[in-house]
Amino acid sequence: MNKQPAMPTIEGIRSGLIVEGQHYEFKARLNLEEQRGKSNFIDDVVAFLNAAPGYLIVGVHEKKGVFANFEPMGGDRDAIRRQITSIIQDTIDPKPLSVRVEFLDLGPDTFIL
Repeated sequence: MNKQPAMPTIEGIRSGLIVEGQHYEFKARLNLEEQRGKSNFIDDVVAFLNAAPGYLIVGVHEKKGVFANFEPMGGDRDAIRRQITSIIQDTIDPKPLSVRVEFLDLGPDTFIL
């Protein structure tokens, strides 16, 4: 059984302590309104489910796997969590039960996922 990697933090990402690799994947944004964006997201989730525990971190631009800058998100966190959870559970079979949607605060009304 693979050990769960450390939960990402804003400071860990910003400082370069957390970089892309086996346990972390950066995405600048999610486009869940288009089929291609949804499909790419599901592919990333399935890759982690099949390989090793890890984190898909949305809202981070990277250069060569290292933090470049944040692309903050905003909106109703509960609605975002429900949408992402629904897409994962309705699309992947068998339904993954260990996937969580968490938010890391950047400012009062902004976050990464």
